[in-house]
Amino acid sequence: MDLLDHCEDYEKELKNNHSSFESFGWHEAPEDREEWCVVYTSSRDSELLTQSNAHVIDEEMKPLLGDYCSQETHSHWACGYVDGYSIRCRDKDGEFSEPFKKWVELSVSLSDYGILDESHFSELEFEAAMEYIESEDDSFFELPDGWVSAVYSRLDCSYDELSSDKIHDAMNKLGFFTNKDRDDYDIEDEDYEGICAIEHLCLIFRNLYDYNCDFDLIKWYSDNVVKNLLNDGK
Repeated sequence: MDLLDHCEDYEKELKNNHSSFESFGWHEAPEDREEWCVVYTSSRDSELLTQSNAHVIDEEMKPLLGDYCSQETHSHWACGYVDGYSIRCRDKDGEFSEPFKKWVELSVSLSDYGILDESHFSELEFEAAMEYIESEDDSFFELPDGWVSAVYSRLDCSYDELSSDKIHDAMNKLGFFTNKDRDDYDIEDEDYEGICAIEHLCLIFRNLYDYNCDFDLIKWYSDNVVKNLLNDGK
């Protein structure tokens, strides 16, 4: 099917679709609202893939905003709000409008594959993973610069599979013991620092071979772990 054939199908499905929306109030609707459709791209609670696709759609639709297309944000009882577009299916000459053709083109791409821009989606996943890792910082020592990237490189899972336990496991493998680890030791608080220091020192040598520690990370071990071990005399 070519694009115009798809437009015919989508027009049958979308034209005046808002008239069947439950409890829908379109306060700035055009006078010929029956010629328009309302479509949504994302909501307040959208997952990363939806956010990524919505970003790509916005970039494609932005140049086409005007007489036949407007951005819309509508309140929604379940998810706060939804973002999207109102689009006139046909222009004044009776031809499919450029915004509608673009919407159909993007919709067909989504139905065929599901991801409009893999690179952008990967960037969002990476940023979200880094934020997740950083939020799990409960280390007994002040962590070195670049620790988030170091932990990320240790993870062997997708963002969807990421969990607090997996992050802490990766931190432990790097010697970044956290206060959460107190539950794994039957020890008093005053002994915890010394035990962690010894554990850290052992982990340095265990990890140097299979982890490419850069100078800053090694210096952090020296400043925060070895020095602590020596100063406390433990």
